[in-house]
Amino acid sequence: MFVSKNKVREEFSITDEVLSDEIIEKAKKILEGEVQIYANYLKGEVYRLVRENFDKDGQQEDYDVVGGFYDLEYAKEELKNF
Repeated sequence: MFVSKNKVREEFSITDEVLSDEIIEKAKKILEGEVQIYANYLKGEVYRLVRENFDKDGQQEDYDVVGGFYDLEYAKEELKNF
């Protein structure tokens, strides 16, 4: 993974010539997160949640779908809110 110093300055709206250790660590965490999301995608670890509502006769009335969860534990947590 790679990002140029100029791109970091642009993304964090920094005009200083020297990047602080704090900004460098933030940039590293963002890049690591992007790599993890991509790894989950490649492994097929992408989830979506579907909620279906049925009437008393068992006919589907409507449904809600939310997706784009690249981690099973995160999807489980979001299920609680869904």
